[in-house]
Amino acid sequence: MHQGKGIGKMLIKRLFRQSKTNNINRFYSHVSIIAKPLFAHFTFNEVKQQQVSIRGQVLTNYVMKKLSTKRI
Repeated sequence: MHQGKGIGKMLIKRLFRQSKTNNINRFYSHVSIIAKPLFAHFTFNEVKQQQVSIRGQVLTNYVMKKLSTKRI
């Protein structure tokens, strides 16, 4: 697994840099339980918790959003 190696952090920072270039200030993501703390670290807020069925398994994930009015 790649958890704890900074890859998610690097990707989110890259996303924020690209968003400045493209004037994007709203971000939404469907986030797993494992990834939720990473997104919370970047001040994403939970919109809702949901149950999704994937190949017969019911998983909990979260819709998270971040609205930015300042430079990230």
